[in-house]
Amino acid sequence: MHLAATWLALEDVEEGTGELEYYVGSHRTPEYLFGTSKWMEHEPDQHAAFLQSLDDDAVKYGHPRRSFLPKKGDLLIWHADLAHGGAAIKKPGRTRKSLVTHFTAESDEPYYRRGGKHLELVMDTCVFVSQYTDVG
Repeated sequence: MHLAATWLALEDVEEGTGELEYYVGSHRTPEYLFGTSKWMEHEPDQHAAFLQSLDDDAVKYGHPRRSFLPKKGDLLIWHADLAHGGAAIKKPGRTRKSLVTHFTAESDEPYYRRGGKHLELVMDTCVFVSQYTDVG
């Protein structure tokens, strides 16, 4: 898990718009293994058990659940192992415009990048790619 991520608010974010939620300190809990790997792709039937383990670990290790409710321009940087996800959308039609990035070595390419359909942009020692559009 050699990855860092960022979440940049492009507008003020309100509660109920699918804001980012996370367990403070959860990146320090013991690893959940899907068989012998941290990647769920080979054991998708364990997804519910994994999600339950996040809640159980939060109680066991005292990791409070928090929401990231930034103002435009605020940036959150987090570790790959931080338990996080989008909150339920309770205000349909409201937005939470943001720019999310993942930074990692090319040799540690995340599994979700396999078979990507969009063109990459390679500059010097960096590879830029989007899951939504061509950047090449």
